[in-house]
Amino acid sequence: MPARRSRTENWSESLWQLCARGGPIEISVLAQGAKSLVWRVRLLQIDDGDLIVEQPVTLRRAVPMQAATPLVGAIAIGQNRWMFLTSVRATETRFVRGRDTEVLRLSEPHAVERCQRRSFYRISTVALDLPSVGCWALPEPDAAVPLEMATRAALADAAGASNGAVPDPGELAMPTVGRGTDAALLNLGGGGACVTVSPEHASVLDRVGAFLLKLDLTPSVPLALPITARVAHTKVDSSQNVQAGFAFDFSMHREYESFIAEQICRYVVGLQAGGTKAAA
Repeated sequence: MPARRSRTENWSESLWQLCARGGPIEISVLAQGAKSLVWRVRLLQIDDGDLIVEQPVTLRRAVPMQAATPLVGAIAIGQNRWMFLTSVRATETRFVRGRDTEVLRLSEPHAVERCQRRSFYRISTVALDLPSVGCWALPEPDAAVPLEMATRAALADAAGASNGAVPDPGELAMPTVGRGTDAALLNLGGGGACVTVSPEHASVLDRVGAFLLKLDLTPSVPLALPITARVAHTKVDSSQNVQAGFAFDFSMHREYESFIAEQICRYVVGLQAGGTKAAA
């Protein structure tokens, strides 16, 4: 679909086109001063102006969304992107593609604003602060298990401590890793994440095999969360940054999957409560 500047005025038409093909929009809890987690969810229906979208899911767990929670929404068509403000009206069950599906009813957007290409997550009224993600080649996937176990134990100890103290992350069992770089978390999905890496560091992603990601949700989650992952796909955006889709890999540590899902869900619940504290 070719880009047309007039789409900012005809955003409603673009939404209907997305809905007709089951295309995605992006949503994030609006919480100033906190790192924003973004989900891509399918736009299923437009009902009296309200948007009916999939409920966000992380690692097979529905992410709790409370009524009246303010959200930032985004529409991306080609290299163009628009953002808008909305809110959760309700969680509903709808019959979609032959089965009952949990969905969110979002309030009708009244206006959208085009994002500048160099500030893809910022408009005049709001800006999303994307979490940083450390990304390293991981020669031996099972070598990350001690770090995952140590992180889980440290966060559990912090939750039970009166002062919430957490051991220095440098004391945890960091595995031997290869080349690495810092990335920004673009969005989360049901079983993975998409990150963006600057062109000068994109070659880190060229290897085949496992990677160690460290998701930074501090200070709400006191330690960065290590996650083993594998590159599923990559693409180059208009600024020559590389967007990499990672599939999380818990095959070496099955029970760790539910722990990560719990951390992310609690973080989002904390955002909706108006704070940034997420219990471990």
